[in-house]
Amino acid sequence: MKPLLGDHPLVQRFNQIKLHFRLLETPESKMRLKEFRRFVRRVQETGLFVAFDLLGSMNFGQSTANSDVDVVLYLICHKHKDECEERNCAIVHRIAQEFGVTSLLRIHLIDCVNLAYLDLCLEKLQSESIVARFAFYRSICRSVNARLLRPFHMQLARSPFMLESIKPEVESFFNELTRSSTHNLSFSKYLTRVGDRDLKIPISIQQKIYEYLHYDESLPPDHS
Repeated sequence: MKPLLGDHPLVQRFNQIKLHFRLLETPESKMRLKEFRRFVRRVQETGLFVAFDLLGSMNFGQSTANSDVDVVLYLICHKHKDECEERNCAIVHRIAQEFGVTSLLRIHLIDCVNLAYLDLCLEKLQSESIVARFAFYRSICRSVNARLLRPFHMQLARSPFMLESIKPEVESFFNELTRSSTHNLSFSKYLTRVGDRDLKIPISIQQKIYEYLHYDESLPPDHS
């Protein structure tokens, strides 16, 4: 599936950088990705349908044995008419517990997207936060069980009105991300991990990293 906001300069730069790092993927990243896929199959055998978007080092293929794994959980919950969280949703709580009995260690659940609520928002053309978050993750992340996400991804892709209406919120997510010291530090870690394996990142990609992290500085001043 094409990134939902693939025409945005920040999305383009991010994905160009990400794909180059993935060409140099660590064995640990490959192993964890396989484990996530096994986890999804095992959960689905119990009657639950889930998917994940991976962020951070797993998204860039630069995970190590000591890396945290930041994930977005997607599920279908009809009990709740809106958002689901571990504190109020038995399904999210159950999935979080399942993580504890697998080899998927150091999991951080960053966000949870109830696809049933997302579907309702898309049907009613409501530009809620859940729609913007979904578009953001589906623009830059690495998915596990993308088949579950495809109908919602395609529905939003066919709605230029919705995509246009959420662009300001999605751009604010990127602004927060690029200004984050943690995000900046992550790129330094990835470059170090590549170098530690006697591999090299081309100067052109390093330049793209700089341009991406300093994107807001290249914009014209806002005189509104």
